[in-house]
Amino acid sequence: MNDAKRRAARTGLQFIVAGGLTAIVNAWIVDLSQAWQVTITGLLTVAVSWAQNELEELGVPAVLKGARQ
Repeated sequence: MNDAKRRAARTGLQFIVAGGLTAIVNAWIVDLSQAWQVTITGLLTVAVSWAQNELEELGVPAVLKGARQ
């Protein structure tokens, strides 16, 4: 798998995890409009990406990340 495919798959995984977090949030906050739900999904995607990158910087093995050059 080339680097572009790994990065696309990695982003997809991050989106899935963030969507799961959004589902959990929506279970508690059911009155949100669709616009807010989309906004929360985007924010959670950024948060998951940031957390994943921070963990990798701390030495946790990378998931679907290209080799460092």
